[in-house]
Amino acid sequence: MGDLLGRVNGDTTALYRCMSMGFTDLVREPVTVISLGVALLWIDWKLTLLAVAFVPFIIIPIRVLGKKPRRPSSPA
Repeated sequence: MGDLLGRVNGDTTALYRCMSMGFTDLVREPVTVISLGVALLWIDWKLTLLAVAFVPFIIIPIRVLGKKPRRPSSPA
């Protein structure tokens, strides 16, 4: 019984911490990305737009290569 109560208390605490930090990150991260984007546009808008134009050329190969099955590295 003591083990069960200890696990329930520990799991509840972990869930609470995850929910509170998750909500904070849910608000903080988009604000950070938008702020950095605005700052980059303000510093050098041409370079920022050029860099953003190349994002699809970077993401597409990463997604394609990420889906390929990986062979085991150990010798057969």
